[in-house]
Amino acid sequence: MKTDEGITGFGWVKGGADVLATVLSLKEVVVGRDPYDYEKIWSLLYRPKITGRKGLGIRAVSCIDIALWDIMGKAAQQPLYKLLGNYRQKQPAYIAGGL
Repeated sequence: MKTDEGITGFGWVKGGADVLATVLSLKEVVVGRDPYDYEKIWSLLYRPKITGRKGLGIRAVSCIDIALWDIMGKAAQQPLYKLLGNYRQKQPAYIAGGL
């Protein structure tokens, strides 16, 4: 994902070409929006009754979300942990299904 200011954000999820096609089908929702409006973007992208809460739809939304955070970190010239509050030296992590 590339901004009009030339910042490229990357989002990685499992799924290959199918996820990429789904991300591209959602691009009109994201193009022209401020990456810092990530909650608004999420509310426009996440439609569990249409795309479901798993599978390609949520992987594509996750990919876009990760790319938005990457853009915000690069724009602020800060690592992600600082954008998220920098509260702890160590942060517990949880992963389910590789998403």
